[in-house]
Amino acid sequence: MLYRGSTQGRYCFTRTNSEIRNRRSYMTSTSTVPDQAAATAALYKSVIGPINQSYYLRVFAHFDAKGKTGILWHWPAFFSTLNWLVFRKMWGAAAGFAGVSLFVMLAVFGIGKLVFNYSEATQWTLTGVSLMLAFALPGMFANAAYYRFCERTINRVLVAGVSVPDACDVLARRASSRKHFLTLTTLNLTVLAMVAALVAWAPRMYLAGEKQTVATELPPELMAVAKPVAVVASASTAASAPAEPSGVASAPAPVPVPEPAVPVPLPAALDADSVATGPVAQQYFIQVGAFAELENARKTLTRLESMGLDAGAAPVRVRDGRLTRIRVGPFKTRAAARKAAEQIKAQGLPALFVKP
Repeated sequence: MLYRGSTQGRYCFTRTNSEIRNRRSYMTSTSTVPDQAAATAALYKSVIGPINQSYYLRVFAHFDAKGKTGILWHWPAFFSTLNWLVFRKMWGAAAGFAGVSLFVMLAVFGIGKLVFNYSEATQWTLTGVSLMLAFALPGMFANAAYYRFCERTINRVLVAGVSVPDACDVLARRASSRKHFLTLTTLNLTVLAMVAALVAWAPRMYLAGEKQTVATELPPELMAVAKPVAVVASASTAASAPAEPSGVASAPAPVPVPEPAVPVPLPAALDADSVATGPVAQQYFIQVGAFAELENARKTLTRLESMGLDAGAAPVRVRDGRLTRIRVGPFKTRAAARKAAEQIKAQGLPALFVKP
């Protein structure tokens, strides 16, 4: 950090040997600091503050000896660039870093994806490169940036013509303090706790909303005439009460309370095809349609049940809204499903084989 004097008592950056001598002469003649080296060290200490002071004094001495800045690795800026910039009160650099990071994120995941329509592999490659640059560049150039920032800060104070001790007092009041560090640490911990709570809370709320939506999505008028479509059939099916006719029920039917299971003895002789050695390997359903109008779904259910078929309704979400899906089944064999499909087609209804 180099200065030169003038007849008006103003000072600015310089790097020539003659201007260094002018700066030394000014420092030793107008301040109570013993020599120019002590004056420089006092100004550096004041502008840096108590946190990591010895580290930055070595860095600044290295840059002063070389007469220029350069690449010198800095771990805090590598791990947490924005926090480091805010702590060191480099507000302009912090705003620029946040803005560039937001722009790159939008370019990779938003506008760039829409304009170029690149693949997912390309997207993640660009993300990795962006993250590497976002961490590596601050790690390499943070020391140089902070050195220049401190130079500008000291020069703005000295340009008013104050003595070195007075300049040190002004710089010390503006420097980052331990109180500032504790405040920033507390803020970071609060944000992390909020993010962790959100991550833990969001999935539970989403699942609870899904269950509630599925439970209430099927209208009462279809609940009166339809049983939900089973996904996995049990080895033995319980007898069910016949469905009501096509009339619309005035109120939802009460939920039946399941009775305790009663063991049923197996017959003495069974056909080889009917012996269940484990879970059903394959089941078949016949989808008759997916209806946007509830009345059409209700009429189709009534027709299928009047044919003696086990039909069920289930809500289905689509991009444009909600449909009510009507299926018949399940059937344990494809032959049984084909026979039912022919019966359905004979009534002028579509029949599509589907798997659960």
